[in-house]
Amino acid sequence: MVQSYNSKCTHLQLSHLHAECLDLTQDMDLEKLKSRQLKFDIIFTHMVLHHIENVPNLLIRLTSLLKPENGILIITDIQKTDYSYMFHGSGHAHHLGYPGGFDREQLENWFGDAGLIDIQYRPSVVEIPRDVSHFKNENESHHSHEPSHHHHSQAAPTIISENSHDHHNNNNDHHSKISQPEMKQFPIFIITGRLQSPNE
Repeated sequence: MVQSYNSKCTHLQLSHLHAECLDLTQDMDLEKLKSRQLKFDIIFTHMVLHHIENVPNLLIRLTSLLKPENGILIITDIQKTDYSYMFHGSGHAHHLGYPGGFDREQLENWFGDAGLIDIQYRPSVVEIPRDVSHFKNENESHHSHEPSHHHHSQAAPTIISENSHDHHNNNNDHHSKISQPEMKQFPIFIITGRLQSPNE
């Protein structure tokens, strides 16, 4: 993926864009960035945090790479609910540090411990077809979950707006609803925090 991205940037003559594959949970990769004196205005992660074993430590590492003049950390991931585990069950192919997601207080405390201020948390939901979401029948046991063989379906998640359900109630949409995959609301969150300026 990284190589493909860099090839496209070269082809499009976007010399200011370059991707690297680093594991910032590892000291060697973190020091590699620090040795180049790289600092970032914004660091953004999407659906990464629940794969990490030691999240507080990673947040401190990410914060250390922000510019001291109001660098911003933005994270989206899984809200902790009674059914969050159904999205990433035991059959998921990757390592899961927090398969059930995170609660707000936990995240806000970790952001504060990492030295971030002006912390803002926003809950949301997306609609995901069952064949790509690892959701299983509500009557199935958590421990009996098998990995989905349709994980790479082309169907894309859809962010729910206030008018989403009004659209689905339209009788003219009857036939399109039949052909669509069964959808499931999946809880996510967006949390942001900024590094306090030395002058504050």
